[in-house]
Amino acid sequence: MPKLGIIDGFVGMQGEGPIGGEPVEWNMAIAGNPIECDVFCAHKMGFDPTDVGYLHYLRAPGIDEIKVVGDEIPVPFK
Repeated sequence: MPKLGIIDGFVGMQGEGPIGGEPVEWNMAIAGNPIECDVFCAHKMGFDPTDVGYLHYLRAPGIDEIKVVGDEIPVPFK
């Protein structure tokens, strides 16, 4: 298991991805435990992280269990 995950979220995608979606400027980057990074981003994008298959099967931590340090990250997705 990797020790560090880095997510470049400067431009995301909304809609019919991965090809037909619309770009969304998010202007953020996060780093940390790879699983916690994915839980955090899924939550910020409006998904229930437990509905994401691999996060469910890995028994990923809940969003309330993740310590976030830094600026608040806005939610640009509809």
